[in-house]
Amino acid sequence: MGLYIAFGTLSLVGLVVAIYWSVRSYRIYQTNLLVSEELDKIIAETLKTIQKNKRGPEASSLGDSVDMNFMEEPGLMSTLITVLINKFGTVRLGMKDFMIADEEYVSVYVDNDTKEIILSLNHTLASDDVYVGFKDPSDNTFH
Repeated sequence: MGLYIAFGTLSLVGLVVAIYWSVRSYRIYQTNLLVSEELDKIIAETLKTIQKNKRGPEASSLGDSVDMNFMEEPGLMSTLITVLINKFGTVRLGMKDFMIADEEYVSVYVDNDTKEIILSLNHTLASDDVYVGFKDPSDNTFH
């Protein structure tokens, strides 16, 4: 009789442990499922943003005749980023930094006096005679 009680107790303890681990495993599975769904949403939104930026403000004014895409020129982009980091130091970019209006873009100007490149969010610098830049967004200039 004692053997049956010991075996029954051991079986009951094993059943409780198995139920505990099953519930815990199911909760972890549910958490992982939620995380994966959120990551899928983030990835989908990121891909939409990338596609929109590829066709963004510059795409409408560039037309099909311009083959150069700044993002497809890693050497040029790498050099520009290296110069900026060298000038301003380490830069940290977080998700909030990428939350900018869709209408925002960088305009590129050249100062004829100092022979410097000017990167600006001000799109009216070309109206000053000092800077050379695009004056009309439909002039097929990359910006």
